[in-house]
Amino acid sequence: MTLGTSTTNNPEPLGTYLEKMRAELIKKRGIKVDELPTKEELDRQTNIKAQKWLAKQKQDFYSSQSLWPADVPVSFKFSDWNPNLQKNASTARDAGKQAYVLSKRLANNQKFNVAFVGAPGVGKTSLALAILDELKSQKSGTMFVSTAELAGLYQQKREYADIQKRLSKIEESMKKVDVLLLDDLGTEGFSAFNDYGVRTDMQSLMYRISNARFDFKNNRVRNVTLTTTNNTQEQLKKMYDPKIISRLVPREPEFRVVFNGFKDVRGV
Repeated sequence: MTLGTSTTNNPEPLGTYLEKMRAELIKKRGIKVDELPTKEELDRQTNIKAQKWLAKQKQDFYSSQSLWPADVPVSFKFSDWNPNLQKNASTARDAGKQAYVLSKRLANNQKFNVAFVGAPGVGKTSLALAILDELKSQKSGTMFVSTAELAGLYQQKREYADIQKRLSKIEESMKKVDVLLLDDLGTEGFSAFNDYGVRTDMQSLMYRISNARFDFKNNRVRNVTLTTTNNTQEQLKKMYDPKIISRLVPREPEFRVVFNGFKDVRGV
């Protein structure tokens, strides 16, 4: 079979035939050739789509490794923050503003850790989740870890063989994820006559996590860690090796959102 003209002694070249088909299709559909994307533009669009796909895959993976209280995922946005729930609305508004400003700095590729410190139920986790939400919208991989749930897995690992495999995946994710939220750091400890402590395996885990998330060569944060805690810095250092706390929980006031004088609004 010969493409193009039916004259067998003078077959039409395939390239010419395809060019005619292209011209006819363009004319039939009213396509404006000058507006068609170039190869470079098509390559650029393909690259953008690939990057978005990879970012989504990364986000989904780290989210799947999160440890939520009672295994129930929760979310919070800055628009959900209601300062009027507190007696001193102005102070609550300032806390929300501080967290929001920090989220914008982090979204602008600055690297630092943030601590949310105060009594239970005052909104620490809510504002930490709002930062997590803000950074996830910027394509960062994010992960939520309840330290109480993590300690619970360590207590069960001898009884259930599959838990050790899960803990290994969680640890690798905690080391590498762009933004890690450690919720209620300190509740996994115990106290007796003001003598605080955390089980040895949790100590070892958090030591490895803190090392992996810190850039020792440049003496700065490698990956962002957000921490919520009911404990003071000194109490945390009694529970954990001080090196761990210094690498994960900042002391600088600009990186600490403090909820002094706030009331418990959980369930309100």
